[in-house]
Amino acid sequence: IARDWTGSLFGVQATDDAARSSSAGMRADYVELGRRFLPYQKATDSDEAAWPSYFRSEYTDRRSIDWETLLAPDTRCAVVLGEAGSGKSWEFAARAEILNSSGVAAFFLPIDDLVDRDLERCLNMEDGARLKDWLARSDRAVFFLDSVDDARLRDPHALRKALLGLDRGLGQAFPRTCIVLSCRVSDWQPTADLELL
Repeated sequence: IARDWTGSLFGVQATDDAARSSSAGMRADYVELGRRFLPYQKATDSDEAAWPSYFRSEYTDRRSIDWETLLAPDTRCAVVLGEAGSGKSWEFAARAEILNSSGVAAFFLPIDDLVDRDLERCLNMEDGARLKDWLARSDRAVFFLDSVDDARLRDPHALRKALLGLDRGLGQAFPRTCIVLSCRVSDWQPTADLELL
């Protein structure tokens, strides 16, 4: 799911194109899959919601967008829904590296880390320095907040607490962020979670 200024929503679908070689500067075990995203549509259950992600068709290709479009400057928040083991965490970490190597400030954080800790304490030294540098500028940053579902195992209010913690940690810079969340399809709570965003 992605929410842009027009209120459009998108969900995740991986393409079945042949995997391409890893990007320059990326860890050797990352394989670019050419992920595609589809508009989110309300479903009666998680199986119905996941159905389009299992198939590639002319219909989904015409409606799908890529990472570049998903992270366009007018996108403030996106939610990537996928099944367990579908590579959401790997993709988020790799996408943050890709953006950082292209000069866009990006940060990968498990949501669970933000529930009880200040933002600065959740970052390693390199990311902490990158955050400090970004806060001194006026450009946008992308925050990949991973695994709403895992964080909820410990705290049912994890998403709300993590978003409040990020807001506190960024202060006046918060409006310059694009937040990308990941969650298992079966654990996403469409009504309650979208209200938080």
